[in-house]
Amino acid sequence: MKRLVILGVALSAILGFSTTVQAAPGDELSTITVAVPSPSGIGVSVAADCEGNLYYTNYTSPFLHKIAADGSLIATVPLTLAGTSVTIGEMSWDNDRGILWGAGDTSIPVPVYQIDPVTGDVTYMFDGMSDWLSLTDGFAYDGHDGTVWHSTDVSTRVDHFAADGTPLGSITPLDAAGAPLGSISGLMVGTGDLFYCGRNGLGEIVIVTKSTGAFITSFATVGGRDEGLECDAVNFSPTLAVWSKDAYDDSITAMEVEDGTCVCGGAPTAIEQTTWGQIKSNYR
Repeated sequence: MKRLVILGVALSAILGFSTTVQAAPGDELSTITVAVPSPSGIGVSVAADCEGNLYYTNYTSPFLHKIAADGSLIATVPLTLAGTSVTIGEMSWDNDRGILWGAGDTSIPVPVYQIDPVTGDVTYMFDGMSDWLSLTDGFAYDGHDGTVWHSTDVSTRVDHFAADGTPLGSITPLDAAGAPLGSISGLMVGTGDLFYCGRNGLGEIVIVTKSTGAFITSFATVGGRDEGLECDAVNFSPTLAVWSKDAYDDSITAMEVEDGTCVCGGAPTAIEQTTWGQIKSNYR
């Protein structure tokens, strides 16, 4: 299991916890095999609601699968927009509305949708990132302000949109040397100014600032392809987890993250931005 003690120390300073018990970012909590494997051999999406359920789709397959945290199938519903089948790349849970947000995986510009998790009914909202790839790996709902973040496969940029599609700019996540990170796959909004980026095939999740993309830290992961990311504050409580969907082996892995660093549905945080600004130099 992979550990990065320095991040646990620094985040303990943020949250006021003792550093005698260290968090272990990247430690494996659970790995499940999805109940319905991908017909194409590719599947990048994962989402988690606030009741302990997980959701995923398979590449170019117009179905939404709901599973328990042990991988057992709860329901499968067809994804349809006005009677027409729809396929989804990555998704994220919006606990404010009790829905999923997701983006397409077969066309450019990439359509962004709201998805009813019970019926599979899909509502077109707006066109998201216009990039050279149509496959959405990175999608995150931000409960701080009701916005969404979107990137396509192996992107260097993450675009930010209001719920009505109004562009709110973008960030270019950076590595430790200050260069564009690149190879971005899964995305997850953390608390405060924390923003998580999976990296395509590199076995690494990088944490940057949501406001500017500045590098904070990274941790190695148990898998190699952290394509879809989602916070789970329920199934391993009081331990927090991030679920990571591997693109090619039909597995989803939960890995530990520090206390207070993410919440279900991208909800607001108790960590004040001013506090984050005071301590972020500890990560450099």
